[in-house]
Amino acid sequence: MKACTPFLCLVCVVTLSGTHPVSAEPISSSDHWSLQPIQAVTPPDLQDPWIRNPVDAFILDALRGKQLSPSPDAEPRTLIRRVHLDMLGIPPTPAEIDAFVADAQRNLGAAYDRLVDRVLANPRHGERWAQHWLDVVRFAESSGSEINQWTSNAWPYRDYVIRAFNEDRSYDRFIFEQLAGDQCSEDAATGFLVAGPYDRVLNQAPKFKKLQRQDELDEIIKSTSAAFLGLTIECARCHDHKFDPFTQEDYYSMQAVFAGVRYRERRLRGSENDRWRKRLPKLRAKIKAVKAMLEKSRKLLGLRPPIDLEETEERFDEVETTSLRFVIESTTDAAVAHLDELEVWSATEPPQNVALAANGARVSSSGHSRGGGAKHPDYVIDGKRQVDNFWKAEKLGPVWLKIDFPHAVSIDRIVWATRQPKGIPADYRVEVLKEESWIRVAHSRDRVPHHFDQRKTDDLHLEGLTPDQTGHIATLLGQLGPLQKEYGRLEEGPQAFLGVFEEPEATYVLNRGDPTQPLKAVAPDAPTILGNLQLRELAKNGDVPEAKRRVALASWLGDPSNPLTARVLVNRLWHAHFGIGLVDTPSDFGTKGSLPTHPELLDWLARDFMRSGWSLKHVHRRILGSSTYRQASTPRVRALQVDAGTRWLWRFPPRRLAAEVLRDSILSTSGALSLTMYGPGFAFFKRHKGQEKNTFADAIPKEQLEPDSWRRMIYGTKVRQETVAVFGNFDCPDAGQMTPSRSRSTTPIQALGMLNSPFTNHQANVFANRVRGSGGGDDVRRAFTIATGRTPTDEEFRRLRSLAREHGLEQVCRVLWNTNEFLFLQ
Repeated sequence: MKACTPFLCLVCVVTLSGTHPVSAEPISSSDHWSLQPIQAVTPPDLQDPWIRNPVDAFILDALRGKQLSPSPDAEPRTLIRRVHLDMLGIPPTPAEIDAFVADAQRNLGAAYDRLVDRVLANPRHGERWAQHWLDVVRFAESSGSEINQWTSNAWPYRDYVIRAFNEDRSYDRFIFEQLAGDQCSEDAATGFLVAGPYDRVLNQAPKFKKLQRQDELDEIIKSTSAAFLGLTIECARCHDHKFDPFTQEDYYSMQAVFAGVRYRERRLRGSENDRWRKRLPKLRAKIKAVKAMLEKSRKLLGLRPPIDLEETEERFDEVETTSLRFVIESTTDAAVAHLDELEVWSATEPPQNVALAANGARVSSSGHSRGGGAKHPDYVIDGKRQVDNFWKAEKLGPVWLKIDFPHAVSIDRIVWATRQPKGIPADYRVEVLKEESWIRVAHSRDRVPHHFDQRKTDDLHLEGLTPDQTGHIATLLGQLGPLQKEYGRLEEGPQAFLGVFEEPEATYVLNRGDPTQPLKAVAPDAPTILGNLQLRELAKNGDVPEAKRRVALASWLGDPSNPLTARVLVNRLWHAHFGIGLVDTPSDFGTKGSLPTHPELLDWLARDFMRSGWSLKHVHRRILGSSTYRQASTPRVRALQVDAGTRWLWRFPPRRLAAEVLRDSILSTSGALSLTMYGPGFAFFKRHKGQEKNTFADAIPKEQLEPDSWRRMIYGTKVRQETVAVFGNFDCPDAGQMTPSRSRSTTPIQALGMLNSPFTNHQANVFANRVRGSGGGDDVRRAFTIATGRTPTDEEFRRLRSLAREHGLEQVCRVLWNTNEFLFLQ
């Protein structure tokens, strides 16, 4: 069910009339199936040789109730291909197929068990199954909305999920780490909390700022409730849920749990952080040595210390004047000049800032930027240093600021300040008006440049120095600047977009979801119908610490008594294995979701899952080891008439490969697939010429013709709201919304992309070269066997050999990738 939009929901309109007040009485019970305790179910007592484990007993019992019978086992070549594509996301090699077939001829059961053990131990398993989870939480590496800004360091969360699946991390622990990983040295896991879209356009209007914040928190509630509970709690944002037993107070109680989470980056602790810190002592010694040489040279050449990046004082002989001018020739980074404050101090006792507007001074400038925001020169004489109130020049230097005093004043120093990270004055002079002429009283050309100064040697103007002396200073600065920058980066530690945590303000129920209409304060808690976090009493005695809120929710979600957590997860696994879940709305177990086709099996799997220690690989083994999973996918006319959708699993449901599996399989069969794991992803998109850096608005898909992009698709940088070339057309989600279940479309664009795209044709050439270089055997037969896992029939071989002779082996490779046998899991 789609969440309501604040201020537009029809129910909210009813609320405006006062007919739907905030619920004061909690709902105490519900007879909805998913909210009931998980039942201790005994598998049906059926004596049938088809039953290999309890899963089959439930399935066979339901089939008999529909007057259906199961299908026989698929042949070994089909089974190993199915298991590899399902569990690893790439097809088996011909050697792996032949070895399994030979092993199966001796003892099929033992051979199959060993096959399951191998795929579960294979690191490709985590790469394939992590994608299912990333779909659910709509992980992406850009913010979405109109800016769609790249988040270059979000990938550690993706890597965390892959590792967790490969290590078979217990699911209750997996939940805990994603909500509170900062509390157990698993920082990367909390990327879950900020995996969704968010608005990076800062709005200064108080009301809209608050609304943006509400939207951010709503995304976290939406992810948490859907991913772990299979519920649409976000629908109670502006009124009680219209279909499920959740009140608006439930929503804001859950919001209070996350009220301290902010969408920002923080230090990524762990082994990577330790490696960074080990480099600091050596780097510190280098900096110290260069600084010593620079200080020695500075004193020898008679230069003053460098400017202060935040506040710099210039003293001069006392002078009487009616006007002062601050002229900026250039800045440290060649950006237009910024200034927060310009103070002019009198030579009286006590000194007085005569530049203050409050003291009658007036300011003018050579011009100020009109690109939006507060950039007027008036802000430099208001006595405040605020990052959002400053003067910004309209062009590159030289530029100036002039302060006129109401009468002649005696002055002997100025102080200028900037809190901006760029446009810091580097080459400047201070002038006073004397007898209608501007006289220089201070300047920066007798200061050694700051080590963050990015000016080139030719742009450094140091008075009293020879070119060689200036060059010497520039050389030392050129060494010191990068060293200091690298030291700052290492000291700060590796940063990743994982959210930061602040002590939260009070959370209130909001009338119609309007952040300007708070009603009653609420304590952090779970929905009333499901239990509580035991935090209300603590909240009465004072505020609940931020981390304790998330820890309490994570622990509650992983409690075996929770009726939803285990059910939702085993249903997701079933859905991924068979293409549809026992509940075919995997993220909605509410009243508008579907009923389970096999409710007893769902509860048996959930309890079995928890008894195993919340092991996902245990559930995989249950499903893979069943006769249900091993069935042939061959259609049968009568069974199709009764159950065309194969919901009762009288055969294995065949389906087209997911986009990622299709792309990875092409690269695997061509021999080009890079198995490099983890780290920053490769680029699927490029930006328009002149487009703002790090944004993906109207991004252009890349053709993926470079070997650097031939890693598994899960490592491609995921850009929200954009469709990847060729494979995006195969129902690959754009991470704009959570996608617990992908659609399965069939369109001409898919066929055209697979036949004619530069990527497919390029890889066909790579595939053909691989086959030609394999040595021995017929090239066509070899290509066919690699692509399909079997040898061609005489008719298939005859036709493909004719195609190769007339149009080249590359065209055979391209055709093989477009066969149903390659494109489908069956």
